[in-house]
Amino acid sequence: MFDKYDGKKIADDTHEFLENYERIVRLIGKSFPNTGIEILLHNLADPAHSLTVLENDVTGRHLRDGTTNLLIDLKKRQLQNEDKLNYELNIGSRKFKCTTIPVVRKEFGVVGAICINIDANYLTEEVMKDRERIEAWFKNFLRVDMRATKTF
Repeated sequence: MFDKYDGKKIADDTHEFLENYERIVRLIGKSFPNTGIEILLHNLADPAHSLTVLENDVTGRHLRDGTTNLLIDLKKRQLQNEDKLNYELNIGSRKFKCTTIPVVRKEFGVVGAICINIDANYLTEEVMKDRERIEAWFKNFLRVDMRATKTF
C-alpha cells in the first residue's frame, strides 16, 4: 500500500510541511527549561515513529516513539469538532496535565500534533516543598535571554 499510493512522497511532503512547527516547538520548549513543562511534535505520516521533536522531557518519551492512541483520538475529536485541552494523563504513579493540538492540512486532515505535558508530580512534590523552591521555579519560568525595547 505504501508504495502503491506513493507513501514516501506524502511522508516527505508532510515532513516539509511540519518543518516550521518543529521550529515553533523547539523554541517554545527552550523558553521553559527545567519547569516540568514538556512540549513535543508528532509527525503522523509515520505513526510508528511519529515523535520528531521533544523539548524538556518529563514523560520519558524518546524521539521516534510512536503515537499510541493519539491519532485515533485526534481523528474522533476532529469529527466532533472538539479540542483536547486540559486532560489528565497518568503514567504509573505520575500525573500530567496535557493539551494536544492537532496540525491539520486541508487536503490530508490531521498530519501532526503539538503536545504540551506538565508534570504535576514535579510541581507538587518538588517545587511546592518550600518557598525557596517555589521562588526558584518562578525565576526560572520567567527567565529571559534578552530585553526588548518598546518601539510602538
